[in-house]
Amino acid sequence: MKIIMQNGVGLEGVDIGVATEHKIKVARIPGCTTGNAVACAEMAIYLTLGVLLWQNHLN
Repeated sequence: MKIIMQNGVGLEGVDIGVATEHKIKVARIPGCTTGNAVACAEMAIYLTLGVLLWQNHLN
């Protein structure tokens, strides 16, 4: 293994000390620069609107 790369915030699941001992590089892709937060917020709004639409049809 040469590199451990994680997308999002933090590296809690990676033991950086052990990775360094084994000369494995550790990197992350911050969520704020990938547009993931905006896409997630948009999806939440669309899903909420979809639920409200179905609720109206079921009444």
